[in-house]
Amino acid sequence: MMLHNLDSHHAVEDNYIFPKFHQKSEKFRYGLELLENDHHLIHQSIDILTSEGNKIIRTLNEKKDIDHKLLIGSYSKVNDNFDKLLIAHLHDEEDLLIPLVSEYGEEYFGLGH
Repeated sequence: MMLHNLDSHHAVEDNYIFPKFHQKSEKFRYGLELLENDHHLIHQSIDILTSEGNKIIRTLNEKKDIDHKLLIGSYSKVNDNFDKLLIAHLHDEEDLLIPLVSEYGEEYFGLGH
């Protein structure tokens, strides 16, 4: 569920919010493109995370005698990589977008309620 919500969140950013920033702030275009590229990397990571999780489920259902530490260790590495990527992305968003919105206001970017 969380991974699906993350996908929806990024769709809103990519299709609505980021284009507003592109239109208003030429000097931040590179940073916005970096954030959009992060979305692609995050979604690739989601695919890997899902695949590894499904592999664990299949393996546990098929084999009774399995080294659980070894099985979970592989997933743990994938999950750690996902966490690092997502946290770095969130920090980048905060560093780039919050100062812009604070300086110019939501209405300037067409984000007001």
